[in-house]
Amino acid sequence: MEKQEFTGTFSVVISLESQDVIIDNQDIMNCYFIEDIYSYCISGKLVFFDKYGLMEHGPFTGNEQITIVYGVEEDRQLPFDIWKLSKIQQSAITDPTSENLMELYFVDTMFELYTLKRYSKSFNGKKYTTTVINEILKNMMEIDDKRINYEPSSNYITNYIIPYWTPMEAIGWLCKRSKGSESETGGYLCYNNTKNIFNTNIYTINKLLNDKTYIDPTPYVFEGTMDKKNKILDWSISGIDKNSTKTLRGGNWRGYDSQTKSFLNLDYRYSDGIKDTILMGKKSLFNDISEETVNKYIGESDINTLENIVYSEWVKRYLLQQIVSVVVRGNEDRYAGHQIEIQWPSIKSINYNKMMKGKYLIKSITHMFVGGGNLGYMQKMLLIKNAYSNIDMVSLLSSTKKNIL
Repeated sequence: MEKQEFTGTFSVVISLESQDVIIDNQDIMNCYFIEDIYSYCISGKLVFFDKYGLMEHGPFTGNEQITIVYGVEEDRQLPFDIWKLSKIQQSAITDPTSENLMELYFVDTMFELYTLKRYSKSFNGKKYTTTVINEILKNMMEIDDKRINYEPSSNYITNYIIPYWTPMEAIGWLCKRSKGSESETGGYLCYNNTKNIFNTNIYTINKLLNDKTYIDPTPYVFEGTMDKKNKILDWSISGIDKNSTKTLRGGNWRGYDSQTKSFLNLDYRYSDGIKDTILMGKKSLFNDISEETVNKYIGESDINTLENIVYSEWVKRYLLQQIVSVVVRGNEDRYAGHQIEIQWPSIKSINYNKMMKGKYLIKSITHMFVGGGNLGYMQKMLLIKNAYSNIDMVSLLSSTKKNIL
C-alpha cells in the first residue's frame, strides 16, 4: 500500500448534560462511521483516552450526543446519539489510576425513531406505497420533508394497517412490495447518507444504477495524476460466491389467492433478473444458471406484488456478488448511492482493464479519522460492479439494460 499523506481535519465533541467536551485528536485511538445503501441508518465507533474525567463527572446516562466536524473543502457537522458504552478500561497496565480508555458506539439521530417506538395505525383508502412511506417518515418520525428523497412508486396499497410495528418494520414491508415509477422494477432501498449532511433516501436499485444518477466528474486512477483526491491508495476485490447462486438461479415462486382458493405461479429465473437489472457492463457475472424445478412459497395473494418481492430479494443478492474495496483520501463530497468511474489499468497492455474499467456504484463509505501524529481523514469505499465491462467469454449472459461509458 502506498504511503499515505493525510489531509483534511476533524474534531469530536461530546455533549453532556452539563457541558460540551472537545476531545483532543491526540487522545483519539479510533474513530469512524459507516453509511451504506443496504442499511437504514449510519453508525460508528469512537475509542479515546478519557483525560477529561467523563466517567467520573459526566456521567454517561444514554442521553448524550457526539458531533463530528470534518471536511477538506468545507466543514460538515454531523450529530450522533451515543448508543452503547461498550468498554471502560485502564490504559496503562502499570498504573491503574491513569486515564481510562473508553470505547463507545454511536448511531445517527434517526435510529431511535426507526427502532424503539411501535405503532398500530391504519391508512384508509388507496395510496401509493411510497406515499405511505413518506407519511411514516414525516408524521411518525417527524423528519423534515426537505431531508427525504424518494422515487415515487407506480403501485398502490389499499387500507394499509401497521400491526404494532416499528417504522423500520413497516417501511421494510412496503419496500419489498413496491415498484418504482421511473425504474419500472421493484428493489427499493431505504437508507441514510451524508449528502447535504443527513438525507433519507427511498430509491430502487435500478434508479441508483441508471445513467442519470450523479457520477463524480473526475475519474479514479491508481497512479500518474497530480489530483490526489481521486487517487486509489489500496484496493481488493471480493469475487463471486457460488453458494449464493442457490437463490440467484430462481425457480417457481408460489403465492395463494384466498378468494379463489388457488395458487399463484411465478416463474422467475436468473435470465429474467439480468433482463430486469441495469448492468454496469456488457456481460453479467454468470452464464445462464437459471433453475426451473425449485419451488418456493410466499403467502401473497397478488401476482404483481409477488413479482416485486421476488425481484427485490434477487437483485439485492446479485449486487453483492462482486464488491470492490478501495481506500482513498477523505472528501466530504462522497456519499453512499452515487457513481464513480475507475480507469483500471491493464497489466499486459497500455489500455485499460477491459473487465474492471468503467462505472461503479458506491455501496458504502467508511469515514475513518486518524488522530495522533498524522492528523487525517481517509475513506474506505465498497463499490458495486454488477457486470464486466467487456470480456472474451461468450458463455456469460449479455446485459439488456446497460449503463456503460
